[in-house]
Amino acid sequence: MGPLATFYAVTSLGFIAGTLIGAQLVSRRGFDRTIGLGATGLAGGGLLLVASIGLAPSWAIAIAAPMMVYLAGLGLVLPLSIAAALQPFPERAGAASSFVGCVQQTVGALVGAIVGHALGATAWPMVLGIAVPGGLTLLLWLATRKMRTHPSKSRT
Repeated sequence: MGPLATFYAVTSLGFIAGTLIGAQLVSRRGFDRTIGLGATGLAGGGLLLVASIGLAPSWAIAIAAPMMVYLAGLGLVLPLSIAAALQPFPERAGAASSFVGCVQQTVGALVGAIVGHALGATAWPMVLGIAVPGGLTLLLWLATRKMRTHPSKSRT
């Protein structure tokens, strides 16, 4: 197995671990707290990636270890947030799922195009394309927490 395949396999373990942990945690902690833990993993992994690239830009482990943390957070957030987004629309689950998928693919394509266009001799465009959405995920989760915990009070 080549170095890129090894890197992909190792970092993918983070995502697999996140999905397995999420399946266990959601029954004990609920959607919101488990998604919050995942959002923290996304932001933390992104921050670690920024620090790692700033301190040791040529070390493969400087990218692999933070990406494992980031992908574990993604494994917690992604499946649970999709399931939580579909709960209010059981009669339209197919349409809601399609909409969520469309938004994911559109945002992914836009970020990928921007990062791909900005890539050059440095990894910073990739790092920022990972770290910024991770941080924004945590900020969005924190900013909407009161609305999710007290829906009737937040609408008045």
